[in-house]
Amino acid sequence: YFYTSVIDLNKESGDVILSLLIAADELEILELINHAKANLITRKTWLQKNLVKIMNTVSLYESFKSLGDCCLKIITKEPQNLFKSNDFLSLEESVLVSLLKRNDLKIDEDEIWNSVIKWGTGNTLNLPNQPVSKWTSQNFAALEKTLHRCIPLIRYRDITSDDYFEKIMPYRKIIPKDIETEILAYYLKNLTPQPIKLLLPRSGFIDSNIINYERAKLISSWIDEVDIDHNDMAPEPRY
Repeated sequence: YFYTSVIDLNKESGDVILSLLIAADELEILELINHAKANLITRKTWLQKNLVKIMNTVSLYESFKSLGDCCLKIITKEPQNLFKSNDFLSLEESVLVSLLKRNDLKIDEDEIWNSVIKWGTGNTLNLPNQPVSKWTSQNFAALEKTLHRCIPLIRYRDITSDDYFEKIMPYRKIIPKDIETEILAYYLKNLTPQPIKLLLPRSGFIDSNIINYERAKLISSWIDEVDIDHNDMAPEPRY
């Protein structure tokens, strides 16, 4: 490339091109940076399978923004590609926090909670391999330290009272007291005390006790006569 300014990226794997992109950025070869980014953006299947690696990388390089934006489109429409990926535990905290701040994640909030707890326990040293009911105060304190920036970003209003008591109550010791008070007031009296700590629901939230987001999307596809391929970036459903 240095001699001819010509390189055929179509013969290379996505991993190789990502490494080349990093090297090109360090050498400040703008033309190669743009060429590599443009090539990766066309590889939808590879992007979907490597969201954690890509988002971690993008967070370190400003010039990779367009690649990050492409991944965010995939994540917001099909968050399971990220939250249920095999390498989710290796997601950088800063990336996870930035995603939790978004209002457009099309996924049920209790699934986000489960993923956040999984990430937290996987990134906290010396937690016991036993039911959470047998944890010590020190165990909860360690987990709270890991998830300190994440816990306030959960949209608790999007979680049903049944799911709250089943999935969140076992971890109540890591939830700040003021947030817990507002959660209970919201469930018991449908009140939101001041000052408000609970974040508003995400725009993709389905306000129903009968169906979740995935089922709503499926029903919408029946109405629109559109087949859903969970590996593709499907159009947003209309309700």
